Amino acid sequence: MSFAEVKKNFGFGCMRLPMQGEEVDLAQFSQMVDEYLAAGFNCFDTARVYLGGKSETAIRECIAKRYRGRAFCWRISFPTRCLRRRKRCGRCSKSSWKAAGWSTLIFT
Repeated sequence: MSFAEVKKNFGFGCMRLPMQGEEVDLAQFSQMVDEYLAAGFNCFDTARVYLGGKSETAIRECIAKRYRGRAFCWRISFPTRCLRRRKRCGRCSKSSWKAAGWSTLIFT
């Protein structure tokens, strides 16, 4: 997916998601995602540190598993410790996309 394929100029931030106690409320998050996509948007923002990694797990359950085969734009924020060394950057990105359930990650 190229930047030109980002629909509309608004990203869905996953830093703060609806919670049920200590866990992400997957039913409510799924409804939010459905409405966001129905409105024609396709760009999401996440980071490994959001909600202690629960953001990426919720993305896997509510987006990756429910919308298989669809392309999305993902903005992934990395902690600076991951960016200091090339090897570490690769490990951080791979753990992020595996946790989120992405089968392919293309950097553009």
